[in-house]
Amino acid sequence: MPKESRTGSAAVRKGARTPTAPKHIRTDWPKEADLQAYVLQRLRRLPGVRAFKTIRCNEAGVSDIILCVRGMYAAVELKKDPKEKPTDLQKLFIESVHEAGGQAIVAYSWEQIARLLVDMGYDTYDNLLQELPKQKAGLPRHV
Repeated sequence: MPKESRTGSAAVRKGARTPTAPKHIRTDWPKEADLQAYVLQRLRRLPGVRAFKTIRCNEAGVSDIILCVRGMYAAVELKKDPKEKPTDLQKLFIESVHEAGGQAIVAYSWEQIARLLVDMGYDTYDNLLQELPKQKAGLPRHV
């Protein structure tokens, strides 16, 4: 029986990425806070987008990230695992954003947020999936 090469099926069994999945896109976030930090980092680098994380506020159920995209309002409730569902209060908040004329989604990945931005007329989906450029030294995080 021939020996299995290190680049053969053993690598696939160990969870190697498929060639179709871009290396910079993660789907295995250890904590929801890690996904939130990644999404905020990407959003804050987009011109015409103002994003902030709601830490604690007076209203239960408020989405994790509030956005202003070229004058349009959006709210994003982030979950790290598709098995996680929004609470009833989170669903009510999302519904109230829709009633106020804004966009609101439950997202499990950057790709879903990129799709929201495209739906809001911001940019093309392929451009939003590009890897982040290196941040210039000396600039604040939100620039």
